[in-house]
Amino acid sequence: MDMVEREKIKKSFSKVKEDISILREALELILLELKEIKETLQSLSLRPVLDQSKESLSLDFQKIESIESKSKPAGRIIEKAEKNILRNMKKMIKNEIFGMIETRKLIAISHLQTIICVEKQLCSRASFFNYMKELKEEGIIINKTLDGQRTTQTKKASETKEIQGSLNF
Repeated sequence: MDMVEREKIKKSFSKVKEDISILREALELILLELKEIKETLQSLSLRPVLDQSKESLSLDFQKIESIESKSKPAGRIIEKAEKNILRNMKKMIKNEIFGMIETRKLIAISHLQTIICVEKQLCSRASFFNYMKELKEEGIIINKTLDGQRTTQTKKASETKEIQGSLNF
């Protein structure tokens, strides 16, 4: 190593030593201030207040936990009821459609769709037609076209009309 490099290293070490001593002095000042703050807090006797607030917070958390635990069973019952409703919704809507068809004996599909989907808002239009298809496949309803309009009726009502028609010849 040449002399110039040694001088540079010595200068950098001396700079580091100065920085360390400055930081030590600052740390000592901070520790003194911290000690004064602790003494002031102890003299004001804030510790009992802090302990009381800790106790009240723990009591509040216990109350919240007890309320949550009491409301959980009710929440579970509501969740089960919602699941049952969703599971049975298809059956309920199909029964509603069948009931309306049975009451009116013969009804236009477009009118029935308006009542179920728009007025009562029981299902979407696509679901309505799927339910109608299922009712037809199950043999519960029969679709007919009268005067260019698609209509539907229960199978029982259509058999009754056929029987009445055959008796009237």
